[in-house]
Amino acid sequence: MNNRYLIIGGSGFIGRHLAAHLGPERCVATYYNRAHEGMFQFAPPLDQLDDFIDEHGPFTHAYVLMAMSNLLRCIQDKLGSNLINVITTKELIDTLLARGITPIFSSSDSIFDGEKGDYVESDAPNPLVTYGQQKLAVEEYLRDKAPDNHIIVRLSKTYGTDPLKSTLITAWLFDWYKGSQINCATDQRFCPIHVDDAAQGLALLADNGLTGTFHLGGPKPWTRAQLLEGLKQAYEANIGPVPSWNVNFCHINDFGFTERWPVDITMKIDKFVQATGFTPRDADGAIDEIIQRLAQAIAQEEQAN
Repeated sequence: MNNRYLIIGGSGFIGRHLAAHLGPERCVATYYNRAHEGMFQFAPPLDQLDDFIDEHGPFTHAYVLMAMSNLLRCIQDKLGSNLINVITTKELIDTLLARGITPIFSSSDSIFDGEKGDYVESDAPNPLVTYGQQKLAVEEYLRDKAPDNHIIVRLSKTYGTDPLKSTLITAWLFDWYKGSQINCATDQRFCPIHVDDAAQGLALLADNGLTGTFHLGGPKPWTRAQLLEGLKQAYEANIGPVPSWNVNFCHINDFGFTERWPVDITMKIDKFVQATGFTPRDADGAIDEIIQRLAQAIAQEEQAN
């Protein structure tokens, strides 16, 4: 049969965009406790995946996106996050494999220690933070259980370009208008990816029948400070002076976290690009889009008044 996808954890940021990209004809998406139109509730370990597949299947692939993904929450609640991110996820993988469904596991750039950057898929992981350790535990489990029947996607940080929704870059617009202080790290480097490109990349890997481990991020490394300065320059060039500029530039490990954050978690995406023919957009073009959309929203509001 043609590929048909299950998205476990479809109500999250990436899951919503992936479900929209695939469409209801090709996928069934689940939510845990935040109801979302067109999705079905599935709350493991209370709900059984076998029962859900019997009711809504068949499926060829399943995206395992469900996770406690806030790094601080994972530290503060190690038992709870381990239950979701490791124990329950392994149980889901067991069921998927037993049903002949290929698992597509969403991993993270946080599996690396950030000592060298420009990581490729064959580089040895060495996670510093709990979340990265949990992701690596599932990666290793999946490779051991199904060495030839899995996809592992190590995602970088995602963002959107709707200026009225708070994501990685647009959150600073809200801070400017509120006059809030911004604590902005100058040293941590990563390869941010637009959420629509992340969704397209996840779909392409399965649609092309690929297996193995892939890095999926933007084509160029950025620091938060570079993103913030780029947003400021675009705002001033197209709209005017920023409403406020209360910025504390600092290092990522100046925040007093109980675990040391990795500094350079940039990942090379050459393997993904070569396999799919798709190169995600860079953040500089996304910043321009954010400001253009914001300028349009401001103009429309002024006309309405």
